[in-house]
Amino acid sequence: MTIPALERYRVARDNAWQWRRELGWIKKLSLSLGMACLVGLLAQARIPLPWTPIPITGQTFGVLLAAVLLGQCGVE
Repeated sequence: MTIPALERYRVARDNAWQWRRELGWIKKLSLSLGMACLVGLLAQARIPLPWTPIPITGQTFGVLLAAVLLGQCGVE
């Protein structure tokens, strides 16, 4: 019996992010605080653009990274 590709994808995805579900609340809280600090530090890095007075900051990257790593970390 063969497993459909979509089912293989779902199993692989669940296995890849299994560590998030196994964390205790203290580790989840510390990971969230760490990501908040990282976003704050990356917000200080900026790339000025010559055609606009608004620079690009690393905050966007930090928020995206935190979203990918944390995901629905607090939801059981």
